[in-house]
Amino acid sequence: MKVIILRGVLGALVLAGGVATAWAQSGVQTLKVQLRNGGSQYFRLSEKPVVTFEGAKCLIASASLSAEYLMADIECAVIVEQSSGVTELERKVEVDYTDAGNLVLRGLNAGGAVRLADVAGRVLRIVVADSDGCASIDLSSVPTGVYIVSSKEITFKVYRK
Repeated sequence: MKVIILRGVLGALVLAGGVATAWAQSGVQTLKVQLRNGGSQYFRLSEKPVVTFEGAKCLIASASLSAEYLMADIECAVIVEQSSGVTELERKVEVDYTDAGNLVLRGLNAGGAVRLADVAGRVLRIVVADSDGCASIDLSSVPTGVYIVSSKEITFKVYRK
C-alpha cells in the first residue's frame, strides 16, 4: 500500500460511495479530483487529505470527507485555489503515481528542480522538469518510510509502506 499526504497540488476523482462535494471557501487551496465522467471532488488542503493507493483503488480521507475511487475512473488530480467554490485560479500541477512505482509531476516550470528527501532533510534524488514541465521520480527502489517531494510549485509527503 502506498500513501501520499498532499500539501501543495492534486485534483478530482469519482466517488464510489456517494459523498457530497466539499465546497471550498474564498481563497482556499484544495485538492481537486477530476473524474472521467466529468464529475469533480474537492478536498481542502488545510484538512491534510491522505491519499492511499491499494491495487486498482484510490482512497482519499480528510477531517470532513472520505471517498474511494477506481484508478481507471480518475482523469487527474490537481491542487487549485478556489475563490468561490467553483472558480479555479492560478497554476495546475498534476501528480500521478504509476504502477511501475514512479511519481510523475506535470505543470512544473521547465528546468525546475524536484527534490525527494527523507524526513531528516537528506536529499535522496533531484530531477529536473523537462521542456514540457514534466518530471518523474522513481520510487520503486526507495525503502519503506516517509519522504518529502518538493519543487517551487508543490510540496507534499509520500508514504511508502
